Amino acid sequence: MVITEDALSAIRIASQCDAMPALGTYVPVKKLARLAASYESVIVWLDHDKWREAREIADNCKWLGMAAKTVFTELDPKAYSDEDITKFLTGN
Repeated sequence: MVITEDALSAIRIASQCDAMPALGTYVPVKKLARLAASYESVIVWLDHDKWREAREIADNCKWLGMAAKTVFTELDPKAYSDEDITKFLTGN
């Protein structure tokens, strides 16, 4: 599962894997707990100026038992090609 800041970024990523827009930079722990029931790992990819908020979401996911990481890029996820998105998500 990839958590993004906006719906367009989530739609762009959803062609490759499950994605959910946070519709902002905060995801309540209660919502993350519901995700933990279905997903073992989460990637948080917010806009480049929201690194701290992305780390907070990832840390809450870890607290709930999920593997979690953040992706930092200069542009929003929706600005990248499918190939670039795959590289960012897989770390290759």
